[in-house]
Parts: sequence; structure tokens; C-alpha cells
Amino acid sequence: MRRCARVFGYRTFKTAVGAGIAIFIAQWLELEFFTAAGIITVLCIRATKKGSLEKAWKLLLASVTGLLFAMVIFEVFGYHPLSLTVLLLLFIPTLLKIKAIDGIVTSIVILLHIYTVGTVTWELFLNELTLILIGITVGLVMNLYMPSIDHQIYDDQIELEYQFQRILQEYARYLRDHLDDWMVRKLQKQVDL
Repeated sequence: MRRCARVFGYRTFKTAVGAGIAIFIAQWLELEFFTAAGIITVLCIRATKKGSLEKAWKLLLASVTGLLFAMVIFEVFGYHPLSLTVLLLLFIPTLLKIKAIDGIVTSIVILLHIYTVGTVTWELFLNELTLILIGITVGLVMNLYMPSIDHQIYDDQIELEYQFQRILQEYARYLRDHLDDWMVRKLQKQVDL
């Protein structure tokens, strides 16, 4: 339980600080929809480095794919709810096919930015790409340091082995000497449960 609280607290800290840093950078660069960088960072924070890299890749792939879909669909069919529906009907299966469905939230945020603006410009494309890169980069940087739990696992293993040793010693003493003290009663209660 202590380990879980410690890891949860640390991850929460990384998430909060990372989101703040990403938003600060995006706002400092005067990007439109700068809060999206914080959302992307939050989605990148994972419990492991490997998980972070996998999530970052899926977010990047899904978001860039979403940008391309939005540019084509909205420019060809216009900026209205029916176009958005067609876009999602084509886009979601594509994400499943390229195994990037984990990035759907980020990519839909990006798609909705383009839908809100109502036009695709080079500036908007760069704005959205920069938001994606800031969010992913900050998320990955925040995940560079993962506290090692190897020491805690080793300590837990030693404690568990000690407890098993005590139980087996008490049980052997009971079998050998028929001593009925508190440890044996406790052991029998545990076994009966």
C-alpha cells in the first residue's frame, strides 16, 4: 500500500508539473489552443518509460493522421457537422488499422481545433503540430526519471520470506512438541479461513 501511494503521488506530481510546463511553453509561444499542450502531456504520462514511449508514438501517429484527414475532409466537404461525422467514420477505423487508437482523444482535440477555426492554413497546421510536439516532448521528459521499485520489491521479498520462515518454524514446533501457543492458534485460524 505504501508503495502504491508513493508511486501514485509521484505520478500525480509529474502529471501536474508536466501539464503546467507544456501550457506555459505553448502560451509563451503564443500558440492558439495552448491548453491542448497540457492535455497531450497528461495523456503521455505513464507508469513506465516503455509505456510512455509507446503512448507518445501512438499520440503522434494519431494526431498527424488526424491533421491530414481534417485537411482533406474539411476542405473537400466543408466545415459542418456532417463533414465531421464522415471524418470520424473514416478516421476511427484507420486508427484501429494502424494500431494508434490510444491516440484518439488527442487527435479528436486537434480535429476539433481545425473544425472550430473553419479553415486549414499553413499557420494552423504548424500551430497544431507544435502543440502536439510540445505535449509529447514534455510528457516524455517528465517520464525520464522513473523511481526504481527494485529495492522495495527486494525488501518486501525479504520480509515475506521471513514471515514464511516464522510460520513454518512455529508449525514444525507445534507438530514436534504439540505446543499450543498464540502463533499456532493464529496459523490455524488463517488456514481455517
